[in-house]
Amino acid sequence: MYTTINQKKEKENVNANGYANYNNISDYYNIRSAMQLDEYKVHINFWQPTKKTIAPFDEWKSGHSLNWYQSYNAAKHDRHVNFSKANLDMLIHAIAGVYVILYAQFGVYTFNPYQEVQMYGDNDDGSIFGSDSIFSIMQPSWDENKKYNFDWENIKNDNEPINKYGF
Repeated sequence: MYTTINQKKEKENVNANGYANYNNISDYYNIRSAMQLDEYKVHINFWQPTKKTIAPFDEWKSGHSLNWYQSYNAAKHDRHVNFSKANLDMLIHAIAGVYVILYAQFGVYTFNPYQEVQMYGDNDDGSIFGSDSIFSIMQPSWDENKKYNFDWENIKNDNEPINKYGF
């Protein structure tokens, strides 16, 4: 199996956090509560007559399966039988899922990580959008005690500055 350098580094980072089985969508299910993945909503702003709202991980609130991911997997493994499951709606949900995962990890830097001045704004509904994006995102509200507070001055001399999350 072909593995890129980035995949190797990512796996090393995951293993360093005490999580050694990094293989599929179940791994994202395991981090859903830490990242509140099932609370995010993505808006497609140009959808008419009103913007379309997608909550790609919302199904995890009631189970362990995602319809869009199951459709993708079915089409990937048996295109001849399951090609009809590879439709625009499932694609939009999959893209929204990737967008949520990136935003949950990188915040507003998801929109354009290479700009010195971030070009993003807030919509009237509280969602955040990038200047070059067709999407806006509604992030969950976080309890103050669950927020990550990165203050380099307080942790620079700490031997283990990153807390491990118990999966």
